[in-house]
Amino acid sequence: MVVVAGCATGPSGTDTPATTAPDGTTAPGDETTTPDGTTSSGNGTAAPGGSDDTVTPIGTVVTDTRPASDPAPDELPAGVDAAGVTNATALGQAHFGVLRGSSFRIDVSETGGTDPVSVSIHNGTGAVSLDITNASTGERAGIYIGNDTITRFNSSRSPPKVYSYGSTSEQFGALFVYAVLLRVYPSQQLTTGTFEVDGTVTRDGEKLIRLSATGVNETAVQQEGSSSGRGALADMAGKVWVRPDGLVRRMTLKQRYDSGATTSIEFAVSGIGNTSPAEPDWLGEAPRLEGSLSANGTVLELTNAGGVTVPANTTLSVQQGGLAPRLLGGVTLPEPVAPGESIYLYATGTPSEPTVEVALTEPSPADAVNLSRLSPQVSGTLGNVDFVIGVPENDSQGGDA
Repeated sequence: MVVVAGCATGPSGTDTPATTAPDGTTAPGDETTTPDGTTSSGNGTAAPGGSDDTVTPIGTVVTDTRPASDPAPDELPAGVDAAGVTNATALGQAHFGVLRGSSFRIDVSETGGTDPVSVSIHNGTGAVSLDITNASTGERAGIYIGNDTITRFNSSRSPPKVYSYGSTSEQFGALFVYAVLLRVYPSQQLTTGTFEVDGTVTRDGEKLIRLSATGVNETAVQQEGSSSGRGALADMAGKVWVRPDGLVRRMTLKQRYDSGATTSIEFAVSGIGNTSPAEPDWLGEAPRLEGSLSANGTVLELTNAGGVTVPANTTLSVQQGGLAPRLLGGVTLPEPVAPGESIYLYATGTPSEPTVEVALTEPSPADAVNLSRLSPQVSGTLGNVDFVIGVPENDSQGGDA
């Protein structure tokens, strides 16, 4: 994650006591009646859109139709009974079961700690984009995950842009961050908190089960361990809105740690079925190289599939891929590689002490190293873009030669 973060209107319009957060302030998420009779969240953060799944901008007034009513047994999602959340794992699985195979958008804001972070995930049917911002430093990281292409932007790095194709360490890192973010929100909060059912409400035409946080699950907190130097989670207050099918639409929570630190979390899901992440606008600066292995796995072909020309004298580093890539050797391009053109890399010697060679026409080297056993990747720099080129997983087996 480091890489990556008043009063409620009761039935019939009567007032109910405000919910007190762990730090003694009013917990967010209790809708407050506005002068026009609509309601907005206690901290001014809007909920996502309802049945049409439009994205409601932060700060927009949203509706939560009153009065709240007791949910029928068949309206309670998996892992929830009349008393509250009894199986957070089952509820989390139901949540991801609804999202699986669909496009959606997730927005998260975590404030109040030493590293306040906001995250936006646009999950399309064929691509994913992540935008992560540290509010205190202004550092921004963006990741785009396509079928075989990964791009990364980090405003604090030089060069700030990375283009990756195929199975590379960059692909592993991007998928890891994506998986961690989906795991943390909302599963971590559901697991470490304790929740009771607080009736059903209708928000933008959609019926939701409202859950109120009542504290923390001490066993789960011990299993989770400390978080980013804040210490152990000590208390939790706020609201969670869940559809009967288990989709967690929104969370508005305050958390207090035994160190005395407090954080606020806003989480919202929207855009179900109509989210399409856009490719980064700088992609035209990248050398759109694609990697493939010969049938016997000894020759790695790099083809310029339409990106900018890679100039002569560009230095390429050939590595054994994985979590911690190992340098196999380096070469310098003798000629530019324009769109539609290819170069060929191979290695002689042994896998532990290879000598990397480059050719402009496809070679047939004798006794060459079987690169398919090394998960090869090739890296270099062109302008403000680092590029890392590997071979797609389904093309990485090569032969037995």
